[in-house]
Amino acid sequence: RIGFVAMHLPPVWFDRVGTALSARGIRMQAVEDNPVDVIWRDQPAKPMGQVSAMPVQFAGQSAADKIAGTIAAMKHQGVNFHIETQPDNIAWLLNVRGNDVAFLPAPQSFLMIEQAGAVHWFIELQKLGNDIREGLPGAVQCQDAGAFLPHISQVVDAGQRVSLDPDFSPVAVRAVLESAGADILAQRSPLTIAKAQKNPTEREGMRACHIHDGVAVTELSAWLIEQVPIRAAAGQPIDEREAEDMVQESRRALSAFLGES
Repeated sequence: RIGFVAMHLPPVWFDRVGTALSARGIRMQAVEDNPVDVIWRDQPAKPMGQVSAMPVQFAGQSAADKIAGTIAAMKHQGVNFHIETQPDNIAWLLNVRGNDVAFLPAPQSFLMIEQAGAVHWFIELQKLGNDIREGLPGAVQCQDAGAFLPHISQVVDAGQRVSLDPDFSPVAVRAVLESAGADILAQRSPLTIAKAQKNPTEREGMRACHIHDGVAVTELSAWLIEQVPIRAAAGQPIDEREAEDMVQESRRALSAFLGES
């Protein structure tokens, strides 16, 4: 038997590896407590980066409109619930950004959308200031991240259709849905597809971002042209790390700079 943590593996990986192992008489078994967590005495606390708003002037579409579009797609497919576990998709849908992980400006969270209109956002509530809560569409209900799996088991009934992305959602979610007798629609997340279709505001934002960043890169180039021969002659050549620090300093000096991603 090989133990695994069901919240850490997606169904596609679990099925592929599980099939290969079963052919050799090996069984995968979910463990209640991650053994690494048990022995990691000085493990850092969960990230609690504060959530910030992505204004419509930069997003190009309100969160309410994005939710409405998602629900329309769900109705077309006859889906009662959609479960979303990709942080970047959730950040896009709700027009928010986060600070939990370096280089990934999306808060760690889970989300469940009902065809009836309710949106359940499961997140560490300490991350949400009053301004964020008040700025969310009325359909969004904020709940603690720990309520994610219990909520699914409470609201999904046998025969109801639930969509989830088998490449990214935890296999634990599928197990809860199977226990409830749900009809699982395993497909690429509709939010992944919608997020990929950039609206005019997003496209203009990407162009503006590269223009801003181009200023920093140009300043780096000018600095290198001047300093490389001087430093080489002095026997102190510029290394890649110094050049990286220099361009980052130029980026941080720009008014639009928020982070390195």
